[in-house]
Amino acid sequence: MAFSGIEKDEVLKEFDIAVIDNKEFQNNKVYKNTLEELSEKEKIFNISYVNVEEAEKLLDDSKIEGYLIIEDDKPKLKFK
Repeated sequence: MAFSGIEKDEVLKEFDIAVIDNKEFQNNKVYKNTLEELSEKEKIFNISYVNVEEAEKLLDDSKIEGYLIIEDDKPKLKFK
């Protein structure tokens, strides 16, 4: 009973992230659909779809936690 009601007191914070909106991301339905689900339905991510330069600026300005880029059909993450 020590953990009863623990979920009532916890609030999951949305993470501000960016996704590089390049051709590889646009063509990858799995990543697009998954990120859409995690941002719109699950409310885990608050996503900005940007280019690399904008993502770097957002990261430098501490406006996002990190960003995702798809290169060679593989996801790469960058964090501060």
